[in-house]
Amino acid sequence: VRSGGGGPTVGVVDQAGENLLTTNFATNSIVCFRLNRDGSLGERSSMIGREPTGNIPDALPPGSSPPATAGHAERSKPHAIVLSQSERFALAAEISANRCRVMRFDRTAGALLTHQLADDTTAHSGPRHLAWHPSYRFLYTSGEANSSITVWSWDETKGQLTALQNVSSLPDGFAGKNNPADVAVHPSGRFVYVTN
Repeated sequence: VRSGGGGPTVGVVDQAGENLLTTNFATNSIVCFRLNRDGSLGERSSMIGREPTGNIPDALPPGSSPPATAGHAERSKPHAIVLSQSERFALAAEISANRCRVMRFDRTAGALLTHQLADDTTAHSGPRHLAWHPSYRFLYTSGEANSSITVWSWDETKGQLTALQNVSSLPDGFAGKNNPADVAVHPSGRFVYVTN
């Protein structure tokens, strides 16, 4: 099934197994697909962003961008998505927009609606991947733009994400190109890992 855009990246399935949420990195959209009982993909039930125009290739060469006509006017580059503990909210890391998008998620309808745009304005980290602390009180993002990890506090009641701290992922004295990718939290909640 076509993802509704170009460069689909990281997706997540809700606990009931009824919806798949994913990001279209190349064409700047976030989508939800209904899942059938047999596990197959059903209809696309929600899209934040807009349907791309022009031809979107099945794959883009590494390091290239889609045609200028093939996407959303805003170059947010959403790369990963997670659900909150209650699954009332979905959160997506948007590299180029330098923020995390918080969306209200209606599991029954498979609907997404933007609730908050949480900026990482001080660090300019370019959030790429996200991982929850086991308590679901904190979220960690890998920062592609400045080789870092950002700690965010999370208020499940309000659906509010707030940047708390940004720390370099590089050893002292490192010189050269680096792009952090994934981030993971140990089940104990005592360690955070990021790949450079």
